[in-house]
Amino acid sequence: MQIKSRSTNNTKIKIMKKELTKSVLTVLMITCISCNGSSLLNGDNGNLVNDIASGILSSFGSNTSESTIVGTWVYKEPAVQFESNNMLAQIGSGIANSTVEKKLKTYYEKLGIKSGVFAFTFNADKTCSYTLKNKTYTGTYEFDDSSDKIRITTNGIISFPSAYAKVTGNQLELTFETTSLLNLGTSLASGSGNSTLGAISEIAQTYSGMKTGFNFIKK
Repeated sequence: MQIKSRSTNNTKIKIMKKELTKSVLTVLMITCISCNGSSLLNGDNGNLVNDIASGILSSFGSNTSESTIVGTWVYKEPAVQFESNNMLAQIGSGIANSTVEKKLKTYYEKLGIKSGVFAFTFNADKTCSYTLKNKTYTGTYEFDDSSDKIRITTNGIISFPSAYAKVTGNQLELTFETTSLLNLGTSLASGSGNSTLGAISEIAQTYSGMKTGFNFIKK
């Protein structure tokens, strides 16, 4: 009986969180519209509201496990995650995400990381491969369910540090602590100069509790 009670309570909590999220988003959108007498849901303002909404909803929609990361994932854009689960912090993170991702995109491209040309494949037997700069490398991976961290070992040019994995729908985010991201950048930086790494370091340290990395779409 206790098990059923706990399960029921957990379900109720999840439902309450989702309803609260919908309410917050509704208020946010109404506020945006009333602020200026015209809709702020157009153009850049619309993108901002979308970023805020995504930042909140992704905290409830994650379905990360060893089985859900299996598949082929193609890089789309930089990823930014914040450690806080607080609702107001999630709203703030949505605003910050848009700014940070735009900056990171420029420097990622200097390292050769561009949309559609960087991809990962994770197999159920714990083998994996990645494609970058028209070359494919193979290796293995280990996934820790308790922390959602994934460790990748390959024979390629990149030395991958442990990453935090997050699966939401058809998207996979691999994010790193600042030091780990810089180590990864060093593996890629041949010919791009220290200025690129310095810029990435500065961006990655802009906000406390922020992790940065890559957002992939399932193929």
